[in-house]
Amino acid sequence: MKLKIEDIIIKYINNEATDDELAILNEALKSEETKKLLESCFHVDYMLDYEFQSFSSKTALDKFNKQTEEIVSLKISWRKKSINILKYAAMIAIVISTAMTIKHFSQKDIKSLDKNVITLELNDGSTIIIDLNANQKIVNSQGSLVGKQDRDKLVYQNELTQNKESLSYNKLYVPYGKRFQIELSDGTLVYLNSGSTLRYPVRFIKGISREVFLEGEAYFKVSKDKNDSFIVNTSDINTEVYGTVFNVSSYSNDYKKFVVLVEGSIGVYSSEFKNAKQDLIMLTPNKKASYNNQSKKITTKDVAVDNYIAWKDGVLMFENERFENILRKLERHYNVSIQNNYTVLNEIKFTGTFDIESIEQVLDAFQGYRKFKYELTNDKIIINQ
Repeated sequence: MKLKIEDIIIKYINNEATDDELAILNEALKSEETKKLLESCFHVDYMLDYEFQSFSSKTALDKFNKQTEEIVSLKISWRKKSINILKYAAMIAIVISTAMTIKHFSQKDIKSLDKNVITLELNDGSTIIIDLNANQKIVNSQGSLVGKQDRDKLVYQNELTQNKESLSYNKLYVPYGKRFQIELSDGTLVYLNSGSTLRYPVRFIKGISREVFLEGEAYFKVSKDKNDSFIVNTSDINTEVYGTVFNVSSYSNDYKKFVVLVEGSIGVYSSEFKNAKQDLIMLTPNKKASYNNQSKKITTKDVAVDNYIAWKDGVLMFENERFENILRKLERHYNVSIQNNYTVLNEIKFTGTFDIESIEQVLDAFQGYRKFKYELTNDKIIINQ
């Protein structure tokens, strides 16, 4: 049996394991015997502090490399068999990481999960935690294939169904401080920004509009389909296309919701009115459509689109933007809470571009425009005069 597990691990690392073999491996990894083997393999005069519930493939490899370096420096001689077992244990650590990422949680359990993790809610109500270091198949609680995850991207099967069955939806949540990509079943690419949720069909049905539901911000590269339009629904403004590239921002705590067109053409309309398509506003590239919460109206203007889509590459760009709006973006990007007691700053407009800077470096840069003080404690920032 041990040899069998070894063979499956090797096949898994090479992406060659069958579903049956993965089931055997996952079952074996539940046993205390396997966990004790993993611990004993890393025991060299002291025990590594391994916590199985927080494994990641990167952590496992980092600890494995660090441990082997220390073994060399201490000139500890290992028999060939021991070295083989150590390598085997490292592979088990990687697979345990993957097994943990596809653990299913009920709606009751999900309330206690860390809000700083990416979660995928399946149609059956169960929820999967997404580990950004994983490369794996995603299956539902019945064992059916949902999609494949390659680190920060989830890819659904590239197919449409002609069955007149009801649509089956998944919902992906991306917390503050993270971004994620999805390739939907029609080939549409979606980049989700921090603090965003997207609800979408597992498979689209031919003859029915391809509709998704967004809370937050996303960059869409829609696969062309002359017959079935693609509609992005948000709380205030909807966008309808047949194949194009655009960005939608609809955070609940932002005063304005907007759509920016990069390529092609799109139509936008208020989601408040079910039959608002007769008031469809058409956009051409480099145009922005904004929805005002107070007036309930949509206005358009020319913009530099790069300022609005740089976030998908991890870049923050601000051009003549109110400090109050900037703070909300910083909260989402850096996963921090910001309390601004110096309210005079809110109306001041700033310009700047940041990519690898820390939150402290960004705030220090703004201090060059207008003096203020701030304190950072446990991911909470307080700004004072």
